[in-house]
Amino acid sequence: METPRDKETTKRSLEESRIETPLSVVKKRTCLAQTPREYQRFNMAFCGYKVSLCGLVLSAWGLIQLFFMAIFFYLKSPAFIEDLGLEGPFANNDQLITAVNRGFQQNAFNCLIAACLYIITLAVSGWQFYLNQKTTYQV
Repeated sequence: METPRDKETTKRSLEESRIETPLSVVKKRTCLAQTPREYQRFNMAFCGYKVSLCGLVLSAWGLIQLFFMAIFFYLKSPAFIEDLGLEGPFANNDQLITAVNRGFQQNAFNCLIAACLYIITLAVSGWQFYLNQKTTYQV
C-alpha cells in the first residue's frame, strides 16, 4: 500500500520531469510579461534617460541648424563662400560663377541629407526617452 509520503514524492518527481512544450513556454511568457517586473525584462531601451534626453536636444538643435544652413546655401549667402571648397585658378568669370553655383547647390543638398539623418536620430532618441520615461514611474 502506498503511503501519503510516497504519493507526494511521486507527484513531485512527475512535476520535475514534465517537459515543457513550446506552446506552454509561450503561454508562461505572455502571462509573466504582464507583471511590472517582467515588463522591464522585455524593454527595448538601450540607452538611459539622460542620454536619450541629450540625444533629443542635440538632434533638435542639429536639425534646425542644418535646415537653416541648407536654406542659406540655397539662397547663395555670401557668408558661406569660404565653405564651398573652390580649387584652382579659373580661366574666366563664367567658370568661377559655375563652380560657385555648383558648390552652393552641393552644400545645400549635403545639409539636407544631414538634416534627414538628424530626423532619424531625433526619432530614435524620442523613442528611447519614451521607453525610459515609461519605466521610471513603475513601482
